[in-house]
Amino acid sequence: MKRIALSAWPGVPALINDTLGKRMIMVRERSVVFFDPVTHVATDTIAIHAVGGELATCLLDGDKLWLGFVGDVLATRLSLTDGTEERIAFTEVNGGSLPGGSLVNAFAKDRSGNLWVGTTGYGVLLHRALAGRFHRLLQGSSPWLVQADREGRWIVASSDMLWVNAPDGEVRPIAFKEALRPTGRGPSWFAIQRDEQGAWWACVTLANNTLLRYGPAESDGLHAVPLGTQEDPLMLITCDSPDLWILASASPGQPADRILRFDPLAQRITARYVLPFALLETDYRAVSAVHFGSDGSLWLGTRQGVLEWRSERWTVHKPVPGDPNSLPSERIFSLCADPDSADAVLWVGTEDAGLVRMDMRSGRCRTFDVSTGLPNNTVYAMLADAHRNLWMSTNKGPLPLRSTHACDTHLFAQRRHRRYRVQPVQRGDRARRTFLFRRHERHHLVRPQHDVR
Repeated sequence: MKRIALSAWPGVPALINDTLGKRMIMVRERSVVFFDPVTHVATDTIAIHAVGGELATCLLDGDKLWLGFVGDVLATRLSLTDGTEERIAFTEVNGGSLPGGSLVNAFAKDRSGNLWVGTTGYGVLLHRALAGRFHRLLQGSSPWLVQADREGRWIVASSDMLWVNAPDGEVRPIAFKEALRPTGRGPSWFAIQRDEQGAWWACVTLANNTLLRYGPAESDGLHAVPLGTQEDPLMLITCDSPDLWILASASPGQPADRILRFDPLAQRITARYVLPFALLETDYRAVSAVHFGSDGSLWLGTRQGVLEWRSERWTVHKPVPGDPNSLPSERIFSLCADPDSADAVLWVGTEDAGLVRMDMRSGRCRTFDVSTGLPNNTVYAMLADAHRNLWMSTNKGPLPLRSTHACDTHLFAQRRHRRYRVQPVQRGDRARRTFLFRRHERHHLVRPQHDVR
């Protein structure tokens, strides 16, 4: 063992084996030192000018070196070729600021060249190699698309509040985003809605949880709309309705225990549905899906099962041990009426247990999962098209299902699954002619009349 003399430094350096450059790299104090592994001689030094305390973590990425420092809320990317430094900020979440203390504590790189960052107090971050920017990744909070109006003219990538289906094909921020910017906040769970007059609505956490309205004209500005009660508006539930459906609590600081139906034109509550139990705070939207039955029933997909409102009372559908005709999971992502039997059959998409065909009268369930041909047990969302096909968004791509009334054991066995990586889904146009899926940094159009074989 040979000791290489360096100036005294009380910190702990990082040592990296650069196999491509055939050199050893040491990160210490405010410098990067290169060593020849044969002669054991220091060959070059690059000074680091980044702010912050001691080095927390580093990762060699080709001819770049990623650095994270204690007390620094930015990442530093150092070029080992010319010594230039890039200070890279992270995307803000809900318009809020980042924590002021130590942030980056681990780097990792995947086979696609994407950089994954473990942080303190901020979850997991992803730096996509192609996009060249960071995203925050926590389960359930990755970007999804929202149909903000009933006609489908406003499909919005809600986490970034971008209008993605403008007539001219250009993706641009909606005006609501700029209106919210001075507040430093964004819509709760990225849920927004555009009413029939063209005004935008969202629940936003300011000093308190607040229902906000913007527009319809830019001169109308941004306004807080009081509910007229002590109830606390927690988030909008995006659904196919001219009214706003608001998840709320009885008072500030209490858990979500009710649904409010709110007329955006009259600006008043028109109905109130007190839930059979409080919905728990989880890593996903407390109410993930809504279905309105033609008989006046209301169905909610939650993290605690499917809730059915009928004849002024709630019925809770959830797994029953030993009963194969009950739901296989209480973690519900999506609901969709059967294209052929809309008043009798409800399809339920789960997070981890496949697709369920539920008899809406008896509550009996039949489950389809990977053992019966479903390509993946996660069903993010579902839509029925004008050709009476059912479309699903899964981790293995968008999946068309035909002849849903047949429901034989091998329902999916002959289906050719297109291998798209799909974010949580999107509603199509009202005529169900075109569906829009999000694929990483792009969008994918599905035209059912052409894409169902």
